[in-house]
This record gives sequence, C-alpha cells and structure tokens, in this order.
Amino acid sequence: MVQEVTIWKVFLPPPGLLMALNDYVTNILGSKANVRVLKTLIHHRGKVFTIRELARTAGLSHPEVSRVVKELEKRGIAKLQPVGRAQQISLNEESYALKSMIEPLFRAEKNTVNSLISTIKPFFRDSRIVSVAIFGSMVRGLERNTSDIDLLVIAKDREVANECVARASSAAFSRFGVAMSPLIIEDERFIREHDRELEKSILESYILAYGKDPKEIVEGGKASR
Repeated sequence: MVQEVTIWKVFLPPPGLLMALNDYVTNILGSKANVRVLKTLIHHRGKVFTIRELARTAGLSHPEVSRVVKELEKRGIAKLQPVGRAQQISLNEESYALKSMIEPLFRAEKNTVNSLISTIKPFFRDSRIVSVAIFGSMVRGLERNTSDIDLLVIAKDREVANECVARASSAAFSRFGVAMSPLIIEDERFIREHDRELEKSILESYILAYGKDPKEIVEGGKASR
C-alpha cells in the first residue's frame, strides 16, 4: 500500500525582502527623505508613481527617492513594479507598519495644532480676553525645531492677559515641548494700529484659538468710528 504524502509549498520572498520584526521603526522613519516620500504616497493615495514623478512631487532628488522606495519595498510598505525601463511605486495597503504605526503617527502630527489649541484655550476663558490667535512661522508651515509659537492676545486688561499666557505656556510646554512667544495688545490699540506692518502680516495668516476673530474686531472698530 502506497502512503500519500502531502507536500506543502512554502512561499519565500525574493532575497533581501525579508523584514525584521523588531526594531525596524528607525529604518522606516530614519530620515527626512523617508518621511517626505511616505507623506507624498499617503497624500496621493491610489496614485502609481514612477521614481522620477515621486521625486518631483516630494521635492527630493532621484537618487534619494530610489534609495527610500527600495527600503520601503524591503519593509513591505511599498510595491515596486518594473514597467519597461522604469519602476512604478504604490503603497502596500495591507502593510501592518503602514496601518498600525505610520498613518496614526501622521494623523497625530496633522492634528497637533488642534490639540495645542484645545490645551491652551481653557486658560483664556475670561471676559477681559477678547481674542487669542496663533500666527507666524508655524501657521505658514515654515517653523524650525527652535521656533516658538507666536501668540496674539487681544485683551482689555494686560495684567490678566499675562497671567493667562503664563498658565497656557506652562501647559503647552508640558504637553508639546514648545515655548510660546506672546504679543499682548489692547483691543483699541489693535484696531487703531491694524495697518502697521506687524498687524497686517498677522491678519494675512492666523489660526483663531479663542474669542473673536481678529478681522472682525478690526471691521467692528472701523464701523464704530
């Protein structure tokens, strides 16, 4: 009697595509180029890039992107498909690292400003605080690691505003590790000096954190004259 033997075929990925299951986060997010490529692929989800297109969209060099996408393929985060002499790159939507670590991290980063506002807002709930707004390099997306958070505080009482800012700054530093650089100004003075260079630049780009919109304050002041 001949005994049947079942032979199981084991899938083996191509050489170099086996991923370590421990301590691989540093390799995935270990450089600005890696992060920029990942953000570009996620932002343009569903799009298939060539390396040249991805480099142009991400604002990186061709060699940088080529290195990054090979690493992402090795980690199972991206798929590379040869098409003629080019290679097409797309996200691997089944990737554990993508779904469980990278995307939640980027979402948290995107929500940082909203979380910051939620943290500092309670400290300004006082009838003598007219408006609080974030302005400057952070709003324009030009901040550096050493940048403070520029904070406009329009108030009826400067002493109260200083106390509010002190408490809000302590909470912001404790939670986000950022320092605040406040500009405290009385509401009447802000209306009167809204055409000065600093005030004009603030009114061009800001994020309201509490109270009245600064533009509405200026318009209301003009109407009451």
